[in-house]
Amino acid sequence: MPFIEPWHALQEVWWLALIPFSFGVGMVYKAWRLPDFKRYWPEVGMFTLQVTVGIAGLGLVLGLIVDLILPRA
Repeated sequence: MPFIEPWHALQEVWWLALIPFSFGVGMVYKAWRLPDFKRYWPEVGMFTLQVTVGIAGLGLVLGLIVDLILPRA
């Protein structure tokens, strides 16, 4: 049961799944939202890049807050 007993071997590299997941979400989202498929793959690539950079940035900011700001409080 994956939610009760997670696979601890991938606990350190869970972030590697970010790119495939954001790519898959981008494919579905852009297929639903675009009126035609002329610019489908560039739009999916841009969506994947934006989501990946956004989540990585949020992780970096939250990590800095937890490591640098909260220990002083």
